[in-house]
Amino acid sequence: MSQKSFSENILEASIEGLPYVLQGAGTIAKNLKVYGTGVAIAGTVGLKQVADEAHRYLQIYWDPDHIHPKPNYYKAGSGLASIPVT
Repeated sequence: MSQKSFSENILEASIEGLPYVLQGAGTIAKNLKVYGTGVAIAGTVGLKQVADEAHRYLQIYWDPDHIHPKPNYYKAGSGLASIPVT
């Protein structure tokens, strides 16, 4: 298991918070393009969460002898729920 640096954690947190800022700014400014960009980024972040948790699950399945982080099913479910369906 590799540890993430502080700057990587800050970058990941800012990317996960960006959709809410853009959606709020688009709502206040009544700008549909800005709001839509926020929704699209939120879907991408949700897809990344689902992929990360699926990867953790598959790590355990592929190599059960090693210690791996447990998948967080709540995070995977919330990521799946945030993917926009049109």
